[in-house]
Amino acid sequence: MHIHEAYSLCQQYHYRYVQITTKDGRVYDGFIADVDRENVTLAIPIGKEEEKLRGKSMKGADYRQFGFFGRRRFRRRVLPLALLSSLFLLPFFGGGVPYGGYPYYY
Repeated sequence: MHIHEAYSLCQQYHYRYVQITTKDGRVYDGFIADVDRENVTLAIPIGKEEEKLRGKSMKGADYRQFGFFGRRRFRRRVLPLALLSSLFLLPFFGGGVPYGGYPYYY
């Protein structure tokens, strides 16, 4: 993938959930948080297993404040646009209710 093509695709899919494959074969999936002429920044969701490895538990303030689902955490990964091999738009099922206006009608 040419660098100009990668830049325009990243601009088009900004804030969307994508899967990026690099030229060395690594695969990343996350939200495109930022893009410039040289790099793309992904916000990669951290899974429950990774939170347990980092010593975070679902009990405590987050559990009381946000209920059963908890708060979603992300880590950032900066990738050079020249390293991108492919970019694919993925469906995102975030577990929330899509916002369609005010919840109560008067």
